[in-house]
Amino acid sequence: MSHAPRKEERLAERPPVSDGEAPSTIFPVRRYLPGETIYRPGERKAELFFLIEGAVKVWAEQPSPLILDIVLPGEVFGDVSVEADARHEERADPHTACLVRAFPVEQILDKHNPSYSAIGLRLFKLYSRKAASARLHWKTVLFEDVRRRLARRLIELLRQAPETSGLTPLPVRLRQEDLACMVGSTRVTICQTLNEFERYGLVELRRSLIRADRAKLREYLSMTE
Repeated sequence: MSHAPRKEERLAERPPVSDGEAPSTIFPVRRYLPGETIYRPGERKAELFFLIEGAVKVWAEQPSPLILDIVLPGEVFGDVSVEADARHEERADPHTACLVRAFPVEQILDKHNPSYSAIGLRLFKLYSRKAASARLHWKTVLFEDVRRRLARRLIELLRQAPETSGLTPLPVRLRQEDLACMVGSTRVTICQTLNEFERYGLVELRRSLIRADRAKLREYLSMTE
């Protein structure tokens, strides 16, 4: 089973549950710290998760570590299946301290409870958008070089940042090893690519803090098609 969160509490935040719908006490909020586990391979797909704050790393362990997604606040992660005994193939760990609301799949699929099914519909819409984005990313990983893969990942990490000009800090601190695991490369290659990007003005490197220029990264992708 997953490591138990250090603290499980019921908070006032209820996204995507609005006033007048199912009470928030039905869906627990869990606090996780780095080093703990939200779910791991082999565990039953029993819940969808809504991230309230912090960041979560979803990754595959085999054949080598590969980060599938960095989940940001307001996003849904986990997996669902119509099979009663479906199991996770990846794992989810806190990248930073985080608060997560857990939605049991059996409850949000309960067609006899309109309030729960309405919540489930909104969750599935959020989940579907994330899944579509993930499919597009992995298609590019198969056919693009590491520079384009890294540029796409940096743009994706800034998906919640305001559309401002110039350099914008990434929402989470990432090591070069993390970025390598996100694009299927090595730390040495990522270090060389980031230094190249910095010379072109696409990014600015300050230890583990990376600032990226979305407009220039998009222009780079357009010019290198």
